[in-house]
Amino acid sequence: MPTCHSDALAQTERALLGSVLFSKSLWPLTDGLSAEDFSLDSHRRIFARIAAMFEDQRPVDLVTLTMELGSLNQLESCGGPTYVASLIDNALPENFSYYVRAVRTAAFERQLKCQVRLLNATVPQNRQTSCQLSGSRHFSSTSCSTLERCSEKTGEASSTPTRSLLACLQSVLLLKASCRKRGLR
Repeated sequence: MPTCHSDALAQTERALLGSVLFSKSLWPLTDGLSAEDFSLDSHRRIFARIAAMFEDQRPVDLVTLTMELGSLNQLESCGGPTYVASLIDNALPENFSYYVRAVRTAAFERQLKCQVRLLNATVPQNRQTSCQLSGSRHFSSTSCSTLERCSEKTGEASSTPTRSLLACLQSVLLLKASCRKRGLR
């Protein structure tokens, strides 16, 4: 039975969290990763707690993390103590760099989709642009800088699709500015 993308991503996030709990020496490799990069709310909460505990130089393990989440009344919303304890079952520290890259890439894709939705709302309905994503969604304005920051964060700024998206977004920004000058919204 094929696994859907979101299931695979959830498993990757679990493996990342479990690997950190299994081997604290991996924590520095999460530099640049944030709680918002995780797709599941429970994983965002768990990562945020782990990050806070490392920042405060407190011990990070299954027991201390479970206690921390419990003291903040977040344990049940994270799946309870059984779920938190099960994270370590997915730990494969030797694949940790891949997990970090996969979570960052998925976050970049979510941010890009969000930008596309926001941008679609600003594209004049009677104008066509030559830049399309997935056939029917059009790019328009707001933030080349966000896209550039995201591509720098994921290390994919030099990839052809990312360069194409940036070029496309920049050209649509120019088109939008031109439309505004002509009073077309």
